[in-house]
Amino acid sequence: MTALLSLDGLGKTWFGVSAVKDLTLDVAEGRLLGLIGQNGAGKSTLMNMIGGVVQPSSGAMRWRGAPYAPQSAGDAARTGIAFIHQELNLFTNLSVAENLYIDGFPRRFGLIDWSTIRRRSTEILRRLALDLDPDTPIGRLSPGERQLVEIAKALHNDAQLIIFDEPTTSLTLRETARLFETIAALRAEGRTIIYISHILGDVQQLADDIGVLRDGQLVDSGPAAEFTVQRMIRSMIGRDLGGLYPPRSATPGSATVLEARGLTQPGVLQDVSLTVRAGELVGLFGLMGAGRSELARILCAAVAGTIMIAQIGRLDAGFGEGREFDVIAAAVLGGASLFGGVGSVWGAVLGATLIQTVKLGRVFTGVNLYLQPMMQGLIILIAVLADGVREKRLRLLLKRRIRPAG
Repeated sequence: MTALLSLDGLGKTWFGVSAVKDLTLDVAEGRLLGLIGQNGAGKSTLMNMIGGVVQPSSGAMRWRGAPYAPQSAGDAARTGIAFIHQELNLFTNLSVAENLYIDGFPRRFGLIDWSTIRRRSTEILRRLALDLDPDTPIGRLSPGERQLVEIAKALHNDAQLIIFDEPTTSLTLRETARLFETIAALRAEGRTIIYISHILGDVQQLADDIGVLRDGQLVDSGPAAEFTVQRMIRSMIGRDLGGLYPPRSATPGSATVLEARGLTQPGVLQDVSLTVRAGELVGLFGLMGAGRSELARILCAAVAGTIMIAQIGRLDAGFGEGREFDVIAAAVLGGASLFGGVGSVWGAVLGATLIQTVKLGRVFTGVNLYLQPMMQGLIILIAVLADGVREKRLRLLLKRRIRPAG
């Protein structure tokens, strides 16, 4: 079998820690390589090196026998490598056709040739049995349709190696089946595929060959027909696994540590309530776009709803009392203006983290107890002054923009 891509002793070190170590692997042309490994095994770092996102610390790569050393993602795309990421890289406010040609629109007489764009986009979509108008905005498509548009982008760029990174995470069973049909069609065209997934049954079903990474090293590889799920698991973790879901050794307590009632964010969440008890493990799952991340952020930032925190089995009505100035300073550092306007929730979280870090630092450095409130006040003063400077600059910029000509 001819190798489309060869990796020879490839390695990547971050600040003295090896993410990938002396990895040698051939990706055979026209075949599907299933790449598996636990989180942190080095899969993402390896793919980023292949894709030109990061540069190897050691070793070399070859593409069809010639030296391959991409300096950017653009170099990898021009070589013929495409990524279908778990988080899709599409502009939801643009149309399908615009996303396909976002890296270069054909022109005629100096103007964008929309008729050619629509015609070629329709041809590519038909190859994927995707019955869509090229002018359809991406924001109106389902997750499965968006993923097929990503594949259409790869075909538009004539990619010879297509890398799928956890492609079924956000898909329904029907969309997953459709994706697998598309992958089979790509293989029939002679495309080479690297398929990364934690769903071992899918890897076993799709792959011609399997490679297993553990601690940044390729610890097992071979034809997929020789791999059982048990062998995959054993290679991934370095030992036999007695049970996928071993019994828990501890039972949850009765004390409530977090209770949320009626969490609501228009268009995202509606009347969500949950209770978490001491020692309890609460699983939160759903498809992409179902509101999982938004719920987690709301729980952290109290954007909507009522959150009650119980301490040692009782509600503490005075929770947070005396920290009002810290909250104001964190909000200002997060971008909220004292003169009106709003900032960022995550910015406020970072601001609170900064304040707490400084407060802990002054404790560890042994600052006099009576000086600590003065330091806290100084932090708030700096935050307010920074906000004033920012507001002044914004006003000057606004004046320049609206100043009449002449």
